Amino acid sequence: MTFDRFFPNLLSTDIIQSQQFFCELLEFNVEFNSDWFIHLKSANGFELGILTKDSKIIPQQLHSQCSGTMLTFTVADVDSVFKKAQELGYNVVEEPTHMFYGQRRLLLQEEFSQVLVDISTECEPSKEFLDSLSS
Repeated sequence: MTFDRFFPNLLSTDIIQSQQFFCELLEFNVEFNSDWFIHLKSANGFELGILTKDSKIIPQQLHSQCSGTMLTFTVADVDSVFKKAQELGYNVVEEPTHMFYGQRRLLLQEEFSQVLVDISTECEPSKEFLDSLSS
């Protein structure tokens, strides 16, 4: 199994303040900005996502349980990873689901660190989401 991309996502109670910290201190640039997610990238290519801790893309039952970090891996076929996770008995929080922002996402929680693991494959974003970007 190979993955195409990896970056950590911080689960923050104030994404604007978190953005400010990383941009001012480590000179990250904002690649994408919305009211629930900010994607930062450094001049040398390192990536960091910042999500609101109570975001609608984080299952509500996990809002108080998650560690503050979510690791994101993009792969060619999320459904094959889902099958493997089931076979291995891993904690599947959310089966592969088309997300409005253009990812088919599998969400797992690693038992001992409680970290959320987002494994995604690109898919078509919703029209509503695309329209929200142009306003």
